[in-house]
Amino acid sequence: MKKIVTASRLKSGCKWVSYVSFVIGVSIFVNDAFIRDVT
Repeated sequence: MKKIVTASRLKSGCKWVSYVSFVIGVSIFVNDAFIRDVT
């Protein structure tokens, strides 16, 4: 039981980490494009 809980937690953690890194990458890309447009 404990092993299953840990595995599911690890899976959701990986999903959360990939989602956060995706959002950060998109925001950095948008900021870069915006700064390039403005200056």
